[in-house]
Amino acid sequence: MIDDYRLEKALVYQTIIAVQNQNEILYEHKDLKRVQNLVEKILKKWPETLKGYDYRVQIVRNDAPNAFAIGGGNLYISSGFLDAIESNYELESVLAHEIAHIEKRHTLREFYYAQKKKDEVVFQTLLVGLTV
Repeated sequence: MIDDYRLEKALVYQTIIAVQNQNEILYEHKDLKRVQNLVEKILKKWPETLKGYDYRVQIVRNDAPNAFAIGGGNLYISSGFLDAIESNYELESVLAHEIAHIEKRHTLREFYYAQKKKDEVVFQTLLVGLTV
């Protein structure tokens, strides 16, 4: 059982919609299968017990080299990144880094951090109001 799973799922859903609305997903990119196979290889060797997410890779059309992760097992790689890498080792290290973000649940952690900051601003505003 993963704590706050429903909240994480809702955050992930909204983020995926935003990514899909702002990017062109290349569903038939020539490197998609290779990248997915590397993800599976990394997951088989993962040093900790995995959370149980179903990992999927999507390639976005963008010349800038970039990779990012969204909770729930969603990995995004830019076409520019795939054009820039010189070996599978580079790709594998970046994928492992992004998987670590997912396994450590950084999407949910960032949400809580933003909520905490928002609450602090509200509290400080209230204190200023009371002081005045």
